[in-house]
Amino acid sequence: MKYYGCGSPIPHALEGLKALDVGCGTGRDVYILSRLAGENGFAWGGGLYYKDFERIAGKAGFVDPRVISNRKITIGNPEIEKLVENITFYSITYRLWKLEGLEDACEDYGHIVIYRGGMPFSPFKYELDGEHIFYKNKPGRVCGNTAKMLQDTRLGRYFDIIGDFSEHFGAFENCSNQSNVHDEANDIPGACCQ
Repeated sequence: MKYYGCGSPIPHALEGLKALDVGCGTGRDVYILSRLAGENGFAWGGGLYYKDFERIAGKAGFVDPRVISNRKITIGNPEIEKLVENITFYSITYRLWKLEGLEDACEDYGHIVIYRGGMPFSPFKYELDGEHIFYKNKPGRVCGNTAKMLQDTRLGRYFDIIGDFSEHFGAFENCSNQSNVHDEANDIPGACCQ
C-alpha cells in the first residue's frame, strides 16, 4: 500500500532493447521500462544482498557493474523496525553491461571520450554512473571499460572515442565505482574498489 520508490532507474535510449528491473519494489517502473523498450521489453522483481546481486550479475556475464545511485532506505515504522532488527536496507541502481572484452578492473589505455550531446532527455550532459558524468563537448579521460561501454553499445552514436587498446598504462587511478554500502553492525565498509 506504500510506494518506496528510490528515484528513476530508467536509462536513456531504450528503444528495441530488453530491460530487467531486479529488486523492483512495487514494480511501477516496470511499466515505464516496458513502454520505452517497446515490444521486446521485459521486466522481473526481487531484493537481495547487494554482493550476491553483483556475484550473480558477474556469473551471468555482466562484468564491472556500475552504480548509478545508492541510498539507505528508512522504514519509519517502529513496529516494522522491531521485526527487521539490525537489518539495513539500501536502494542501489546499477547499470550492467554484457560486452566482449570488459575487464574485471578499471585499466588505463589512454582513452579520451567526448559527449556530442543530442541524447533525448540528456542534451547537455550524460551520467553513465555516479562516478562518470560527461558534459557536452568536454573531453574526459576514462578507463578501457568505460570507453567500451560508451563505444560498443547504443550510446556509441552520442560519443567520440579517442584511443584504442594497443598500449596499456596500468590501473586507471581514481576510478572507484563502488556501491558504498556500509555494514553498520560491524562498522566495516561493505564494498571495495572494482
